[in-house]
Amino acid sequence: MMVKDGLRYWPLGMAFLLGVGLQPVRAAEMFLPPTGLAQEELIALTEVDSLAQARLPQSEGSAIDLLPLPPQPTAAVDPPREAPASLPTTIEVKGDSPAPPVEPSPPTTDNSPGVPTTPQLAAEQAVQEARLALLREGDRYWQLGDLTTARTYYQKAKADLNVPPPHVIPPAVLEISQLPPAAQVYWREVQSGSQLYTAQAVPLQLLVEQFPEFIPAQVRFGEFLAQQGSLKEACAHLEKAASLYPDQPDIQRGLITLYDRQQQWLEAALAAQRFALLNPDHPATPEFEQLAAERMQRFRRRLQGQLREGMVVGALTGLVGVALTGNPLLSLDSIQMMTLMMQGESALGRSAARNISRQVKLLEDAAVQTYVNEVGQRLAKVAGRNEFAYEFFVIKDNDLNAFALPGGKIFVNSGAILKASTEAELAGLLAHEIAHTVLSHGFRLMTQGTATANLTRLLPAGGYVTGIVVTSYSREMEREADILGTQILARAGYAADGLLNLMHTLKKEYRNQEPPLPWFSTHPPTNERIRYIRGLMRDRGYTPFAFEGLERHQRIQAHLRTLVDPPNAPKSKRETAKTPQ
Repeated sequence: MMVKDGLRYWPLGMAFLLGVGLQPVRAAEMFLPPTGLAQEELIALTEVDSLAQARLPQSEGSAIDLLPLPPQPTAAVDPPREAPASLPTTIEVKGDSPAPPVEPSPPTTDNSPGVPTTPQLAAEQAVQEARLALLREGDRYWQLGDLTTARTYYQKAKADLNVPPPHVIPPAVLEISQLPPAAQVYWREVQSGSQLYTAQAVPLQLLVEQFPEFIPAQVRFGEFLAQQGSLKEACAHLEKAASLYPDQPDIQRGLITLYDRQQQWLEAALAAQRFALLNPDHPATPEFEQLAAERMQRFRRRLQGQLREGMVVGALTGLVGVALTGNPLLSLDSIQMMTLMMQGESALGRSAARNISRQVKLLEDAAVQTYVNEVGQRLAKVAGRNEFAYEFFVIKDNDLNAFALPGGKIFVNSGAILKASTEAELAGLLAHEIAHTVLSHGFRLMTQGTATANLTRLLPAGGYVTGIVVTSYSREMEREADILGTQILARAGYAADGLLNLMHTLKKEYRNQEPPLPWFSTHPPTNERIRYIRGLMRDRGYTPFAFEGLERHQRIQAHLRTLVDPPNAPKSKRETAKTPQ
């Protein structure tokens, strides 16, 4: 989830248990393999942050220098706005006639009544509006199909954008004879059979750093790390190698073997699925499809066993609760939750969404709902997990926030729509939440946290104990959702820096607030997220010069402001609960 750490809507997601109508158990529905992912590279979901840090300069400024504003005028008067039509004369507009002019839209900057406008703020606003005018022109040409001219406007609007060229990944090499003599010397040292640690570690490290294209060294280094007892580091290494060379079956086989050793059946299944989806015509694809099916079945069997054990624990805990409180529902809700979880993600998400919808104030406006749904469905089409019925709900709340439930049920606050500068930024937020659904994060957290919640619900601090148990895992999930969300955003045709620019908004939004307790911080620090998303864009060649969707977004914002309370209006009662996801 993007913003509010702490436990916001999560208690509501767990409180849906009472009164839920149970449906016949269909355990086979759980974790159906993704079927809709396009056949492009899939980002390895355990990126090493040091990669981005090593390759890219650090920045604490605007959206990691991807979208800084031009230098601000020092004069005390408003500077003249730059005409958006001032483009190089070499650009030729396609079509028989120039595109029609666009009517101006309301500015996106909210100036609260009574707040004085200083010369500096006026200058900043003038520069911002000039930039938005360029983005609006770029969108107009993009929608007309003139992508060349559109990109020229986008580039001018982001003139100070200093995006490094994409990292060139050398083609994979399987034979050492195709590499320089230095690499051959390293490889001979590795194969010498020496049992000394340095005799293996040093040449392998040099090979994977200087010649990453040599696939046998990548696999061997993963095996070496595992032999040293560093299974987590070994998996991280091979995940990174798989992101660079997703078409190399030996890397995936080595990764699946490591996951098997740790009985991480779900991770093994996802790794196998990834290869099959990205390489449909590869001779090894049937092998990986079979591996994915076998590991997923093992995961389901283990999960069902855990759920049955959890039902027993929950029932016993419920009986104790009945004896202590006289409330028989304490036993019933545990059985209901376990049974519902065995039905699968879709059933769990539907029930949770129904109950949350009754407990929060949804914004029931056709124009806003249609807009959010169209953006969300555009992203969902390229995200995968087509077995889910994706639904998007708007909560009437001024906070910038969103969260995902299992089965494709996405909730977004009206404040997120108002604070996102463009449709691409809103799409970045929704793509992040869709990624949580695609990766089954919500369902996995529930399966991990249910038994703990049952054991601790009678303790005064039981909820906090549960939060501590699941938080270390969900921090990793947030990174995965950032990475996959950026991929989804780019593949849907939006400017790939949408999520990145929203990160900058978040950084400004919470600059003066006390940080939450570290064990409840389910999101990596914003600066860290900015770094690895920037590295991801650079390495994968995701362009920021694509559709921004400014015109429609501003119209929806103007309409939405008439429906919600002003952001600075006092609140006598919170309309929504708090959520960590």
